[in-house]
Amino acid sequence: MEINNNYAPYHTNIERSRNYQTTSSELTGLKDRQRFNNSQISDSVLVEISDEGFKKLEIDKFKYPDAEWRKHLAEEQAAKEAAWEAADAVVHNSVHQVIPNIQTNDQLVKSLAGLDKNVVDAAYDIINEHLLKRDVDGLTEEQRQGLISLGMEKAKYLAQNYMDEGTANQFLGAMEKIARYGMNGTVNESGQVTFDIKQGPLVGAPDDNAVDYTALMKSRNPEKYEEYYRLMQEGINNNDSTTMGKAMKIFIDWSIDLHKNNPEVIAGAVKDYTDWKKSGEGTKVADTYKGSDYSGIANFLDSIRNQNSSNQLFGSDYLEKCLQSFLKRLGISFGA
Repeated sequence: MEINNNYAPYHTNIERSRNYQTTSSELTGLKDRQRFNNSQISDSVLVEISDEGFKKLEIDKFKYPDAEWRKHLAEEQAAKEAAWEAADAVVHNSVHQVIPNIQTNDQLVKSLAGLDKNVVDAAYDIINEHLLKRDVDGLTEEQRQGLISLGMEKAKYLAQNYMDEGTANQFLGAMEKIARYGMNGTVNESGQVTFDIKQGPLVGAPDDNAVDYTALMKSRNPEKYEEYYRLMQEGINNNDSTTMGKAMKIFIDWSIDLHKNNPEVIAGAVKDYTDWKKSGEGTKVADTYKGSDYSGIANFLDSIRNQNSSNQLFGSDYLEKCLQSFLKRLGISFGA
């Protein structure tokens, strides 16, 4: 969970221990109130939030939902779009999947800001259908990794033809990280892929702030997590901010208690994240497809087809489906 917004107007009480480090910019002139801003929950901070504050927390919950909610909502939308595709319907919007890692998602979103909607949809389609494809039933692991490689070629085409140099570098940096997440995915017997993508710290925050409190609650106190999850789901389904506020209070109280009474758990979570990050950075993305001709769409398609003729990774029908979906997202309608 992210707590870095200004909730000062909603605080009914805040205590700070003497060893809590703050800066003058965090102090306000609101009598005995102080701003709890630009910081993570600390074991030296006790926060009591008013009903109005919980309403703001509820709103910000939608801005930065936890990994479990992101996955749930993305899968629900993807299922709806798949049904439209199966019915030969025209799909106007790609599923804009939120990447569970906060910093990677921020880099991706910023790189796509202000671009044509078709380009943005094409980028997210690459993520959904190539880099983080969840259903690979019928594909070999080599083919799954080949899809990731093909997705990166599509991303490079977008970068060269629709972005300036700075935006392209930012975009490809984000896509490379996402591709590494995909390479480390685990496939079960049914062809469903699970990706271990940790939430990580907030944008600009150091790695020692990388604690996923939702995951810790779920593993350490399943009963409390179920209560939190049930109330949050009920509140969202009924658009009831009061119920969502109750869920957030459970979450915040539990997180503060964990800091105060089990600091070693927090330290362990930080180590898990840094180990995961280091392992991911060492992952090599498949280069089954590489060095394609990005100078124009016709040249690009031909170069991909030629590479596939050499490596024989996919049948022509499957490859054409992958290429046609790319054209569709970009709004290009010429025959391929």
